[in-house]
Amino acid sequence: PKIDQIKVDVEGAEMDVLRGMTTLLGKSPSTKLIMEFNPALLQSAKVPPSDMIQELISCGYNLSSIDEKQGVIPIEQLNVQDLVTELVREDRSINLYCVKA
Repeated sequence: PKIDQIKVDVEGAEMDVLRGMTTLLGKSPSTKLIMEFNPALLQSAKVPPSDMIQELISCGYNLSSIDEKQGVIPIEQLNVQDLVTELVREDRSINLYCVKA
C-alpha cells in the first residue's frame, strides 16, 4: 500500500529505523516523515546528531524543524550545532518534518 506519512519516535533509535525502512521509502517516494530529533538520546545511542540530519538529506529530504515556540522552520535557516547544543542543555527534543525535494 501507498504510505503518505510516517511518525518516528523511538527514543534515540531513529537512525536504525531510517536505515531499516529504505525499501519502504523507495516504494513510496512521496512519503513524508516526522522524526523526533533528540540529540541527547541519539548521543546515548552512539549516533552523532548531525549524522541523522545528513542521512535524511542524503535520502533526498528537505527538513524543517517543528518547534512548539517558533513553529515550522526550514533547517537551512538554523545553525544545527547551536540547535543541538540548546536541545541537549534543555534536555528536550523537537520533531523534524521531512519532505522529498
